[in-house]
Amino acid sequence: MKKINSKNVANYLYQNNLYTQENLNESKVFPRPMLLCKEGFISLTIELSNKEFAYLKQSIDGNESDGILTREMNFNQFLRRSNQLDTLMNLFPQSTYADRVNSIILYQYSRNSTDLDSCFRTSKQISLKTAEALGRSLATLHFYTANNHKISDYFSRQTRYDFPYFKNLLNNPTSESILTEAQLTGNNFIYYYQNSGELNQKVLDLISNSCRFCMTHNDLRLSNIISAHFSSQELDIREDSIIQFNDWGHANWGDPAYDLGSIIANYLLLWLHSMVFHSSLTLEMSLNTATMPLSNVQKLVAATTKSYLNIFPSISIHFPDFLEKIVQYSGLFLIYQLIYKIQSFDRFNDNDYFVLKMAAKLICDPKKSISTVFGLGKDSILPLK
Repeated sequence: MKKINSKNVANYLYQNNLYTQENLNESKVFPRPMLLCKEGFISLTIELSNKEFAYLKQSIDGNESDGILTREMNFNQFLRRSNQLDTLMNLFPQSTYADRVNSIILYQYSRNSTDLDSCFRTSKQISLKTAEALGRSLATLHFYTANNHKISDYFSRQTRYDFPYFKNLLNNPTSESILTEAQLTGNNFIYYYQNSGELNQKVLDLISNSCRFCMTHNDLRLSNIISAHFSSQELDIREDSIIQFNDWGHANWGDPAYDLGSIIANYLLLWLHSMVFHSSLTLEMSLNTATMPLSNVQKLVAATTKSYLNIFPSISIHFPDFLEKIVQYSGLFLIYQLIYKIQSFDRFNDNDYFVLKMAAKLICDPKKSISTVFGLGKDSILPLK
């Protein structure tokens, strides 16, 4: 198997007739940090000279990652062979290349597209129009697959349903069971999780009571959300822009609240990571250091959720507690990010401790947390009946 890296990826793309030498001459390669370190992937973003870009992922451990990549390749093949899914095709990259011999999948994107993580790092903001477009695209994915037996039958045949979670969260985790060699960096996480009263049981209930309702992406980090027709001058998108989703290795027939909760958690992390925490600072002083105000994040959350519910208003009929569920899932997503960080041997710091306490609040008391997350009342979010 040919192992791809930043130095040989351009040659690989040229030899497989994916891009011309002219497009590759001035290309830039950006390795993506691997959060799921145990899955064993190489991930590269390639920015081409014509402003198109591609995302390449290669499995390298020959075990769990191979299974994930094979499912991803099979799903992309199924999607493109089906003639009944035209409504959803705009949500996917314009082209996908699969190399089964070398365990590589490549997503290709059009000019002036960017992932939201890169967008935020460039502009330090995400526009409300982008947030609204994201809500519309996610609702389209969920709404048009909720009653699609062709897709549900595909997932029931091809994959065993497995809600995305760390298996050891179903028990009271220990440093040995969840953190292995990184236990010294994560002892504060383990101590809080084990001694925070109802958190462990609430997480167990949330995972155990997840539903199977529609097709879900299950890995919606900002780096997997692609904004098309992005203008670097305006730092915005057009009104008719479509948000696309990258990296479908964890897609399944699952719980729509988890996808929306994941997006909300990403917004919250923009606020949480913009603060400075230190033992010498009071909580109020730390909150005042935020370079991304909570009020801005609340506007993004409200914009995405409102546009989602405008496309899929009946979701609140199917699930009367839908807002509470997405708040809880946003907390669960925050916990996942902390575990990813610890497993990557990164130190669990004061900022992470505040994120953990925020996650516990969202999971254990979602009704009271709605005002914190959305910045306004529940009735202001739900669509008019």
